[in-house]
Amino acid sequence: MDGGSADATLRRLEAYDSSQGEELSEESMRKAGVPEDLVDGLIKSKEHYAEFDTEAYRVWILKALSRALGSSEEDLDTDLEPVGIETAPVEQIEVQSTGGGDPRDVILGILGSNGGELVEYEDLVGACISAGSSREDAENAVMGPKDDTMEISEPKFGFFSISG
Repeated sequence: MDGGSADATLRRLEAYDSSQGEELSEESMRKAGVPEDLVDGLIKSKEHYAEFDTEAYRVWILKALSRALGSSEEDLDTDLEPVGIETAPVEQIEVQSTGGGDPRDVILGILGSNGGELVEYEDLVGACISAGSSREDAENAVMGPKDDTMEISEPKFGFFSISG
């Protein structure tokens, strides 16, 4: 993962955070401080995807960037607090550590910490790539736990959940 990709992703997460609670209109997004080039895409994504806590993604990006720059995982872990992902206003689920850049661990960590919600294939692959995997390794990592070990399932085409 290069610094430019990480910066761009962190910028999009910051824009998403700025838009929380705002009406889905261009005017509201601009008033909330969303950069002009992200307004249309953010509105479309918020119409399509459920709300989520950006902090888990921010942690994964920073860990991947740290590994890419040669910082030790231990140094980074001391600066981070446990992260929760909101699945409902009342519930918080602790994010499971991905324990490094292994794409299988990233996938199982995401699916195991999102409250049973379905996760789109491209989101899983993208998270693995952000954690330092190649696209091919990420794609294989999705299919292995599905086809070989059946740890995850695909109840709807292109959408995955933890089995069981």
